[in-house]
Amino acid sequence: MATDVLIIGGGITGAGVLLACARRGLSAVLLERGRPGGVTTAASSGLIHGGLRYLPYDAPVTLECCQESGWILERFRPLLRRQPFLWPSFEGGHGVDTAETLLELYDELQPLKGGRPHVRLTAAEARVLVPALSGDGLRGGVTFDEWAVDARALVAAVIAETSHGETRVLKGEVTAFDMEGGRVTGARLADGTALAARVVINAAGPWADRVAALAGGRAPLTLRKGVHLVLPGDHGPWAVLFADETGRTVGLYPRPGTAWVGPTDDAFTGDP
Repeated sequence: MATDVLIIGGGITGAGVLLACARRGLSAVLLERGRPGGVTTAASSGLIHGGLRYLPYDAPVTLECCQESGWILERFRPLLRRQPFLWPSFEGGHGVDTAETLLELYDELQPLKGGRPHVRLTAAEARVLVPALSGDGLRGGVTFDEWAVDARALVAAVIAETSHGETRVLKGEVTAFDMEGGRVTGARLADGTALAARVVINAAGPWADRVAALAGGRAPLTLRKGVHLVLPGDHGPWAVLFADETGRTVGLYPRPGTAWVGPTDDAFTGDP
């Protein structure tokens, strides 16, 4: 018997689709070749952010990010921790007034995700919060907050919420699709298992094009390589935004026992 929906890829996207199916009374199978949430999702910084970076040029996306963050907060609050940010201003870079103007707009959306209003700081106040900041050229800063989560734990929690429905999570890798009249009707796994489905959803992340190719299709992607530098030890509770040597904004993100610095965002053409 065919399931209503077969989802290929068990990251946060695939898990979210599984939950959407369960809430609509659809039968669904989530297929993941490894541990759900264990690859692309796990390699993220774990931020549940409101899309501040998009606000200057795509405010509707920021609105959607804040709404989605609020939805996650409402349903998975025990998994989330508040992540305060310090955005310092140095001579030769952006001004405190510029940053504060942006955050005044962001404050209008913060209630959607349980965020707190920004605070403007003097240089001395900024160094009290983050003593490692250089005082050379420091003009002050602003604070704002986001939420952070263990991404793999969030995937597990989303999948657990589907247990009341007709859903299954299977481990396996698709090697071929069954086709009928140019339409995908099921998938074949490496172990010989055949899965029939009314609808097949490709949620394979950076591998989406390879999955699509098995059905003679394309999911053309421009892959980007995001790399974090992982620093051991306790670096305090504050995340810090700053410009790297190229002028690109990166951040230091505290995590249990480490801090991540990054990410880079470079074009990538190799194996995902």
